[in-house]
Amino acid sequence: MKRRNQSLSLTRFARIGLLPLCLFLGACHLDMYNQPKVDPYESSTFFEDEVASRPLVSGVVAQGRDPADTALNEGMVDGDLVTENPVEVTEELLVRGQEQYEVFCGPCHGPQGEPVQNAITIGFTDAGIAIPSLYLQRLRDETDGYFFDVITNGVEENGQLNMYPYASRITPEDRWAVIAYIRELQDNPPEGVDPNPTEASGTSEE
Repeated sequence: MKRRNQSLSLTRFARIGLLPLCLFLGACHLDMYNQPKVDPYESSTFFEDEVASRPLVSGVVAQGRDPADTALNEGMVDGDLVTENPVEVTEELLVRGQEQYEVFCGPCHGPQGEPVQNAITIGFTDAGIAIPSLYLQRLRDETDGYFFDVITNGVEENGQLNMYPYASRITPEDRWAVIAYIRELQDNPPEGVDPNPTEASGTSEE
């Protein structure tokens, strides 16, 4: 009999305590969930330009980044493109560079630096855009700063965007890692790669 009374008391207590707990949790969720907010790129009548997303404050610096290090962040020093990679080339950097290259560059330039035929590159071909082999002599002769600039800003010719800019997708550090990996490919072409392609045909120069 005593155990039965204890069981009834516990059940009654649980029922009484459950209701306010549900009300408390429900109210908290609704207040947080339904608070006023705007989505990215949403318009707003509050600001004069009617744009809800506000521009960064002038002079703002990303955490952990030194704005004075223009060689690292912009690939330039005193307005000129740097000639060499400002990041020390290590095995770890090359591995990182290969990872990023295969994600962002490989679909067009090929996993080994030679253009490949796929749904993406066929579209470029149909548009009259020739994707260069990274083993072209003119690209071997370019500075590391040139590659940084191309990755950052893309390539535009005669009003046509031939290569998408990757500044918003690849960090400066990873851009240098990609460049280090490209140089590794150029210095040590994988087996089966044509190390001396022509500009137009991609066949070996003789």
